[in-house]
Amino acid sequence: MIVSWEILSIIGTIAFAVSGTLIAIEEDFDIFGFYILGFT
Repeated sequence: MIVSWEILSIIGTIAFAVSGTLIAIEEDFDIFGFYILGFT
């Protein structure tokens, strides 16, 4: 049961990182902007 929560947590983290990256692409951010939105 704990393993399934860990997998869901990883999937959620990846989803938020991808969404931040997509916003950075739409706003024409530089590589620093990608980093900030992808990892925060």
